[in-house]
Amino acid sequence: MPLSTHEMSTLNILYKFILRVTNEKKQIGKLFIDPPRGSKPFKTSYFSPKKFIVTNNHVEGYQLLTLQPKSPDQPAKGHIFFLHGGAYVLEPTPQHRQLVKELVVKYRFTCTYFDYPLAPENDFEKTNNY
Repeated sequence: MPLSTHEMSTLNILYKFILRVTNEKKQIGKLFIDPPRGSKPFKTSYFSPKKFIVTNNHVEGYQLLTLQPKSPDQPAKGHIFFLHGGAYVLEPTPQHRQLVKELVVKYRFTCTYFDYPLAPENDFEKTNNY
């Protein structure tokens, strides 16, 4: 069941309080200054061939992974081009991988994930070409 506006507002106030008390805001800021690299949560081996049809391509060295539900009797409901969050700085997380798995298996969508170039290693010009 979705949260009401009041519940969301209350959670937002609580979240801000926790960040202030625990000093996590500085830690989150450090993520954007010196972002971690190399997690690669979208390896093809993470997706079972029993549940997925996996197509792995590369565009100028960046991964383009398409996952389809593996069930010929039930076609996919649609196609989602999945871009993880992270403000072009943070890599995708295992939670993003889990979301894509659920979109494919549980909700029967085909998902294409693109491992786009991240800042600060890449600038706007490189990213804009995609």
